[in-house]
Amino acid sequence: MQADFVRCRVAVLVSALMVLAGCGENVEPAIGTVTLDGQPLPDAFLTFVPRGEQGSPGFAKTDSAGHYEMVRGSNDSGLIPGEYEVRITTYVEGKPDAVPPIPETPERVPARYNLNTELRVSVSENSEPFNFDLKSE
Repeated sequence: MQADFVRCRVAVLVSALMVLAGCGENVEPAIGTVTLDGQPLPDAFLTFVPRGEQGSPGFAKTDSAGHYEMVRGSNDSGLIPGEYEVRITTYVEGKPDAVPPIPETPERVPARYNLNTELRVSVSENSEPFNFDLKSE
């Protein structure tokens, strides 16, 4: 009876440690600047999509100077190390029935940087900023 109790406590402790180990994922900052034809690209949306099993996608929006900082989920800053495909877009679907109405924002970024992206990055410990100097078609 005592041995069963000890085994049960050990199993619970091991399970708790495994859960805690999964919560403490190594996360690295992912920041940078986006330019289009040498000019800062404000209000661009970036998505870092994991290539493979690791991580979750990261999202960011550039400021007026083209700077961004990746977040995951609600407010988790940074990304789990690994390989990512990067998509950058300026398109915003219009919502004329919204209050106030939201106008459509046309795409300024060529498809090779979003729908058919050629952009790839490797996030690792001490990664340099990920700067993207995009060129118009």
